[in-house]
Amino acid sequence: MKATYILSLTVVLALMPQAIQAQPPALFALTHITNESGAKATIYYRWGTAGKWGKFVIDKGKRGYLNYAYDNAAKTSPDLYIRLDVDTDGVKIVEHVLSRGQSPDDNSVNHGHHFRIKQLAGTDTRFIEVIKPTNAKIRVTDARSSVPSVP
Repeated sequence: MKATYILSLTVVLALMPQAIQAQPPALFALTHITNESGAKATIYYRWGTAGKWGKFVIDKGKRGYLNYAYDNAAKTSPDLYIRLDVDTDGVKIVEHVLSRGQSPDDNSVNHGHHFRIKQLAGTDTRFIEVIKPTNAKIRVTDARSSVPSVP
């Protein structure tokens, strides 16, 4: 009888870590962008090449986010395209594709991929860099882009 009790206790303890380590369901693709440049940043964005352009402004020192609600079991989203004026003294629009991270909600700072807009010291030139995770990706798709038409 003792051996049965010990075996049962071992089975229960072996199963407990799995329950504790359970993750919330991934419902959104999420990207955070923090503006660490010397001026506000207007972000033009769209999901995929056929998506409509949207626009929002991130004041200096503030963070914005973009999310995409998953509508499929594979939990995939279209590429996230953003256009940013990288010249704070003129207009030079550069288009990027930013990676997204999975999240259980639409804006959690504990999930998603995090990026920042930085400014080269002593210049008017801005750029985007990865904060976390280290496997987050930035790809420039058009270094001579234009301001998109936003409804």
